[in-house]
Amino acid sequence: DLEDRVHEGVLLNSIAVTLKDMGKSEDALTRAEDALEVNRRSGQQVLEGHSLAVLGDLHFTMDNLDGALNHYQASLDLRRTIGDRKGEGWMLYRLSEVSSAQGMSDLAGSYASEAAQIAAENEDLELLEACARNDSD
Repeated sequence: DLEDRVHEGVLLNSIAVTLKDMGKSEDALTRAEDALEVNRRSGQQVLEGHSLAVLGDLHFTMDNLDGALNHYQASLDLRRTIGDRKGEGWMLYRLSEVSSAQGMSDLAGSYASEAAQIAAENEDLELLEACARNDSD
């Protein structure tokens, strides 16, 4: 009603994540797609990157590896464009997970290595821990 597209995009992203966590993937997918559209129209590239990542997460959860790959790659490209190094690291990590699930261990290792380097540069302890867990698997 207020035509506050920025906050609408944030809320739609949050609703999508909440629905995903509740196991309601189809509803979450709809909300994430709505969020992506709102964030693109409002020019909020950081939020658009988040929407793409949520869509990637949903597709990964639903075993649609190609869909996950496409959304994570789009999010990575956008984050590189806007200089979001922390987000770039996370998308590389997610791409390593998808590549691993697709049986492409060399590519997965390359993505994971790049993600760990970015995590170290940005002192992102959560990403460093995720990369370390991934190495031990």
